[in-house]
This record gives sequence, C-alpha cells and structure tokens, in this order.
Amino acid sequence: MLTIGTLIQNIAKGQSGIPTRMIFAQLDQVYLKLKPGIKILKVESAPGGTFVYMIVPSQSDMSKHYDIVFYFVSETTLNNNTKFRVYSNSPNFGFSYAYLFHKEGSLLFPEKYPRIMITQPPKVRNPFQVTGFDKHVYAGMHFVHKQNLKALATMSKSTSAVDVTRFEDKMKEMRIKK
Repeated sequence: MLTIGTLIQNIAKGQSGIPTRMIFAQLDQVYLKLKPGIKILKVESAPGGTFVYMIVPSQSDMSKHYDIVFYFVSETTLNNNTKFRVYSNSPNFGFSYAYLFHKEGSLLFPEKYPRIMITQPPKVRNPFQVTGFDKHVYAGMHFVHKQNLKALATMSKSTSAVDVTRFEDKMKEMRIKK
C-alpha cells in the first residue's frame, strides 16, 4: 500500500524535468481554485482506519465534480507515513494512475473502473509508470491533511451510504452535461 510520502518522493526524485517546487506550486494553485467547491460528504471510522467520501469540482467547470474516496490507515491524523487507498473518477486519475495504484494495493473500488484500466499499464498518459498525484486527488488530500480524522468522523452528519459513481458513468455524465 502506498504512503503519502511515497508519492511526494516520486515527484522529488527527478521523475520530471520540472523542478519539484514548481510542480507543487502548480498543484497548490489548483487546490486554491478548487477548495471552495470541495465538500466532505461523509467520514466514517473503520477498523484500523478512516473512510473520507468527498466531491472535488472539475477545474474547467466548478459546477461539475468528481467523487474522491480515501481510506487512510489512521484514525487520527495524516503524515508522510500514512498508508492510504483512493478512488477517483476523474479522467486523469483513471487514465494515468488507476493501474499503478491497483498494482500497489492502493486503489479503492477497482470494480468501478473499466477492466482495462486496472489490467493494462498507462502507455499514453503515463508511459514511464510514475505513481504521482492527480490534481483532484491532491486537492482532496490537501483538504483533509491537517484535519483530525476522528473529529471529522464525529462531525459527519450523514448516516446513509454515499453513492460513488462508476468511472464510465461519470464520463458519460460529464459529456452529457456539457
């Protein structure tokens, strides 16, 4: 299972020709733009960890959003050693990272992705197979990283299940609503 620090190290190890600080500065700019539209739908404690269900708006249209679900192997706070799993139905995550996260045991709900995304490496979008941050996953993680997960779980008002949209269904929804 991946840790938060693993993703940061992958970017810092020179996997890109762009300096690390510029990559994170760009991700932080995206986060600041998306932050007003990020909503936590539900936080629930699970044995040995915490699920965080949220929506993160599309960068190109703030009225549209993607589902992001984290499972953190922590019941309190996050740090670089925190292991996690994630689900995201943003196209960049699916096409660039779903296979890699699945291979690392860090993909939530693999059944919600097209089979090819979890069985075939991303040859076009991520040909060097570098595990890194999708901007929506980064924004979601940034949104909760300084929060106390136990406090978030007790503040979560939702007791009903959260409907997490399958990847293909989200792609159809985003096309139809254009």
